[in-house]
Amino acid sequence: MKKISFILISIFCIFSFAACNKKKTETSAPVNAVEALKARGEFVLGHDGNFPPLAFINENKELTGFDIELAQEVAKRLGVKFRAVVIDWDDKEEVLNNGTVDCIWDGFSITDKRKNQYEFSFPYLANEQVILVRSSGTVKTINDLSGRVVGYRSTSSSRDAIEKNPSFMNALGDMIAYKDNKSVLADLK
Repeated sequence: MKKISFILISIFCIFSFAACNKKKTETSAPVNAVEALKARGEFVLGHDGNFPPLAFINENKELTGFDIELAQEVAKRLGVKFRAVVIDWDDKEEVLNNGTVDCIWDGFSITDKRKNQYEFSFPYLANEQVILVRSSGTVKTINDLSGRVVGYRSTSSSRDAIEKNPSFMNALGDMIAYKDNKSVLADLK
């Protein structure tokens, strides 16, 4: 089992760093992102920091979570230092493009538009957009949201999911964009 885990992590390492870098243009020289990262000696991860269980600040005020621990292991196996930088999620593409971080390792959904701008690793987590409602409320089906207010996380693929269903979107009373998931859930509560 350890051998399989090591192989999977190693493959992930190779793909993840190439996946995080901005796509090279026709005129740019080919770059081996993993070798460049090793030469620099540090892997800088851009992360939301408030996206449990993937990343969150624990009781010791340390950034932790599945994504953080996985990225730390990758850095360890590459023999480089690891540094996680909590970023403003609204600025995720800017900090990736300007080189502030080497990689966005979070809920950075793979979209057709982003495929044209960035290299992606294989998805390591299967997730999907879902609608959360209060269990004590009267909403039981998507049709029960007609005329209601729906909140979503700004600069995420949540709005894209809503827009893919025009009849649903048009039936809503209003849509409110929130800066983070914690705020959306607090207002739902």
